[in-house]
Parts: sequence; C-alpha cells; structure tokens
Amino acid sequence: MVERVALKAAAFALAGRRRFEAAQALARIGQRPLVHDGVISWLPGLLSGWTAVRDLFAIPKQSFRQWWAEREKASKS
Repeated sequence: MVERVALKAAAFALAGRRRFEAAQALARIGQRPLVHDGVISWLPGLLSGWTAVRDLFAIPKQSFRQWWAEREKASKS
C-alpha cells in the first residue's frame, strides 16, 4: 500500500517539468532538518530501517538544469 502511494506520487511529480522542479524545491525545503554535513543519515518512520544501514546524499542546492543554464549564460558573456 505505501509503495503504491509512493510510486503514484513519483509518477505525478515526474509527469512534467514544472511538477518535477516544484518537487525538487519542496524536497530541498523538507530535507533541511535532516541534513547534516551534506548527508541524511536518519529518516523517520518506515524509512528509518533503510537509513540504519546507508546514508543518503542531500539534494543539491542547485539542480543540473540550473547549473547548465548559468554555465551557458556565463560562456556567452
């Protein structure tokens, strides 16, 4: 049941560029209390078992698309 809901949420978020970018922005905000030194080493609830044996890198402050756009803009200047 939980897996089905998670997959449906992922399908919704990945269905379009704006949705994906909004999901990234929300994830960056939501991860703030969990990130320490660029790593999420603890997650609450059902995900705690997963993080008990592995760390999860934090979502970068800048997406690849944002980085690429800035790089292209700088190269044209």
